[in-house]
Order: sequence, then structure tokens, then C-alpha cells
Amino acid sequence: MSAELRFDDQVVLITGAAGALGSGYCRLLAQRGATLLLNDACTTVAGEPTSESQLTALAEALQARGTRVTVSQDSVEQGQAIVDLALSTYGRLDAVIHSAGILRDSPMRQLSQADWDAVYRVHLLGAYRLLHAAWAPMRKAGSGRIVLSISPSALYGNPCQANYAAAKGGLLGLTRSLAQEGGAQIRVNALSPLASSRMTDGLFEPALAQQLSPARVAPLCAYLAHPSCRYNGEVFEAGGGFFAQLRWQRARGFSDGNATIESVANSRALSDFSGADHPHDAQSALRPLIGSAPRSTAAAEDGPSIDPDAALGYSYPTQTLSYDERDLSLYALGVGAAEDPLDDSDLRLVYERHPDGFLPLCTWAVRPGIDAFLSAMEQRAPGMNFGLEHVLHGEHSMEFYAPLPSHGTLTTQLRIENIYDKKRYALVVLRAESSDADGTKLFANQLSIVVRGAGGFGGERGISPRSADPDRSPDQLIMQTVRANQALLYRLSGDWNPLHADPRAAREAGFPQPILHGSCSLGYCARHFLRAYAGNDPRRLRSLSLRFSDVVLPGEQLKTEIWQIDATQFRFRASVVERDKVVISGGSVEISTA
Repeated sequence: MSAELRFDDQVVLITGAAGALGSGYCRLLAQRGATLLLNDACTTVAGEPTSESQLTALAEALQARGTRVTVSQDSVEQGQAIVDLALSTYGRLDAVIHSAGILRDSPMRQLSQADWDAVYRVHLLGAYRLLHAAWAPMRKAGSGRIVLSISPSALYGNPCQANYAAAKGGLLGLTRSLAQEGGAQIRVNALSPLASSRMTDGLFEPALAQQLSPARVAPLCAYLAHPSCRYNGEVFEAGGGFFAQLRWQRARGFSDGNATIESVANSRALSDFSGADHPHDAQSALRPLIGSAPRSTAAAEDGPSIDPDAALGYSYPTQTLSYDERDLSLYALGVGAAEDPLDDSDLRLVYERHPDGFLPLCTWAVRPGIDAFLSAMEQRAPGMNFGLEHVLHGEHSMEFYAPLPSHGTLTTQLRIENIYDKKRYALVVLRAESSDADGTKLFANQLSIVVRGAGGFGGERGISPRSADPDRSPDQLIMQTVRANQALLYRLSGDWNPLHADPRAAREAGFPQPILHGSCSLGYCARHFLRAYAGNDPRRLRSLSLRFSDVVLPGEQLKTEIWQIDATQFRFRASVVERDKVVISGGSVEISTA
């Protein structure tokens, strides 16, 4: 069990402290040893003056339990005075929780300037003045935590709350921007709480109001204010004991420098979220907008080229990917698992409530590697002057250091390992290492990318051809027909290339129809092997490598031939029966003993 998170010697400023949510935060932080500055202007929900008895009673109750407490009744517009009080009383300020708020609800046609300004001043201007005052002492101390209270109205909209939603939306932008300014020192996050309070009075039935106790929001707010909090610039929801992070999602979209109103109106890619990405900052959000067209033009004019001296050893920005059992189940279905839904062995790969436990199909690990590669193509490395249209996925290998968890968040670091000159083309070897949230390395992908037309720069030829398959009949031969719609199913696991879905894109690339993803063929072969030699237990897979020799067309029958070398080492290849064509060659697998 992890150690208790304490706030001993931490000074926390909480605005709106006399409200239901604010007082809930105060009580929990006091229990964990925090020193508190309770700020509340003592007004009604509409901002009218009211009794200060609630604030006084809260302060006295906390002091009676041994908490060091100071009280401020200044408006949050007097942010400098509030921060100065904390510094003069305690000599430091470690965290700010801005929970103060008022409402002036009104339909837009009746919304007055006075009501707009009043809400703006408390929520947004007040936040600015508080944080402007707190920023310098936090930077000087080298540490700080800020939690800004936003609202479902800002995230999803709400009629008659344009002023409130706009002000809370401004706090969202403030969160994202200040998080980047504060970096690792001052971490800023936004919390959208749902709880019974003065602002929700009369909205909920008594039973629901009891369930939506502020105490069921406070744990997340307290963690975001704790010095150990690792999040920065993120948005969270909490209510009724439910806690979740939100993220931005963008559809696959499309690039067309000659777009018309009609082509935009008729584009399915404009709102196709099957290949969605999740921009986390301005750089990742703007990359496809400002990067794609210039690179395509440059490639067309100058041709693909590589400067190995500039590119070799380059590490791309770290990529983050969250996943869960649903993603793993969808992937397993995408590579042909559970074709027979009554096959109990395969059911463990796709059903998270299996009585014997869910088994993640570990070759899902190609996903972070492919994602990192596609992101790398959007953000060109030094010396890498080519576009996605010039590359082929030549070889792929995977190493597993620990069983794949059924859910989590991975960070993947992609690096240019080697570049070889094959004269007619260049071979770029990329290595992507993926770790869990604790920094434990789980697996690595190595991709060998053929860059057509980029050879001839005078470099080493590099990798020798793989050795031939054993000169004997295979020990195992497994056949499976790839369903006609398999590529459409597999692409839902993240590989959005239209070559695998759009007949027009396939014809333009010279194929009679959309082709199966190479990584999908890899998954089929891995499944065939695991069933034949590892008891269908993905946890036993230690490494896998192969060469993509040709394409698979959905609807074709895939034949996997396997040779056992010793107790843990195997070779394999795959071919399509209809065309008698080898599609995967030089396959090698290592497993652990049972």
C-alpha cells in the first residue's frame, strides 16, 4: 500500500472556502496536516453580501482540531492582498485552489453587461490577480501547485449561462498556458466538480444530492494540490465518487491545398474519429496544419534525401498513449482472434470478464511503435527530407521485457538507430522503447523503413540478408482466411492510412483493392504461433522479428509455416494460398519456457 499523502508544512490558499466545495477541500487538507488560508468574500451565489458566520465557524472548527488557519474576506479581485497575507503570516505559499464563484444566469437576449462583468471579475479576473501575485514567490521557491475550478458548462455548454461558461472556459485556457510557463516547478490543472452546493441548490433530488457530496470530489482536488502531483496542464472531472481525466481529441482530417467549400462539405475524413489523435500542446496540434503541405511540395521538387550525419541518433519527442481492455480486445479481434466465439482459449483475449482472467494479446505493442513512427513523419527530424509517400515498412522486430498490463499509460521514445545506403533506396532503422507510468520498460519495437529514391549518399550497406528457412517440412502449418472486412476492423486500432480502407486510395497506389496492414499480418502470425507452441498465452512471448515481403488482400487465405529450432527458438514464414506468394519471410520467435 502506498504511503499516505500528507501536507505537513504546506501552505494552501483556498478561495470560496465557505462554500460547500471549498469547505470540503479545507477539511480534507486539514486532516492531512495542511496550513490553510481561507478566503471567502462572504456573498450569496449572486454575489450579494451575506453573513460571515459560515467562514468564521469553519475556521474555528479547524483551529479546534489543531490546524493553523488564517482568514481573508477580500474579494478575489484583491488577489495581491490575499497572497501578501499568506506570505506575511506563514512566509510561504505552496498551493492555490481557486474555488470562488458566483452565478448571474440569464438568456443571452436578456444578459446585461453588469451580469457579464460580475461573473467575469470573480472567476477569471480574480484568477489572474491571484496567480499573478502568487507566481513570483512560487518561482522563487521552485515549486507550486495550482488548481482552477472550471465547470461542465465550460466543457459542454449550458443554456442561460453564457457568462459563466465563458469565464470558466477562460480558466481552461489559463490552465493550459500557465502549465507550459510553470513547467516542472509550478504545475497547473483544472478541475470540473459536480457536487451539491449553493450553486446547485434545488437541482437534485435529496437522494442524489446526498450522493453528490463535496467530500466525494475533494480527494482529486487535494491530490492536484499535493507536491507529488505529476499532472500538468490537464483537465479532470469529479463527482459522486467518480474521477476522470479529460483530453482533446481530433478527427483524422485531410490535407488538400486546393480544397473547395464542396470538398470540405463532402469530406468524411473531416469528422472521422476512427483515426483520431490527441494533441497535448500547441506544437502537436499545429504540426499537421503547418507541416504536411510544405514537406510534400519539397519532396516533389527536390526528391527524397537523407543526411545521415544530421539524422543519426536523433530522438523524437516522447509520445504518450493510454489504453485499456477495450483497446486490447478490439486489437485482438482485428488480427482474427475469437473467430469462433465459443473458443474459450481465444475468448480470454477479447473478454475482460473471463473467469480465468483477461489475457492481453501482447503484439498490440506494435501500436505505440507505429504511432511513434507516424508522428515522426509529421515532425521531420534533421536531415530526413522525405514524406510518407516515399516509405515502405520493410522489417519489424519486437522485444518484451514484462507482460503487457491490461490497461495503463505508456510513454514511447523513438530514436534513429542506423541509416544504410542501399543505392536505390535508403534503409532507416528506428527503435521505439515504451515504458509504463512508473518508468518500467515493457517492450521495444524496431522498424526498418525503406525510403525509396533516398539512397546513393555513400553510406554503409549495412544489414546482411536473413538466413533461409530450414530446409525441411515445417513442424506446424496453420491456415486462416482473412475476412473481407478485416482491414476495416483492424484500422480501428489506430492505423488510419486510407490505403487500407479507401478503394480509390488503393488504386492510386497501384493495388486492385485496399490491402491488409502489415502489422495486422504480423498479428495473425503471432496468434498462430502462440496457439501452436505457447498454450495461447501471450505472456510467454519474448521476441519476434520478420520481413514484410508482399501484401495480403482481405479475403485471402493466410498460411503460416513454423519450424521449431529448440525449446524456445522458432522460425516462421507466411504466404497467401490463392497467389502462392510469400508475404512474411525471415520470421523468428523466442518464447519463455512454460
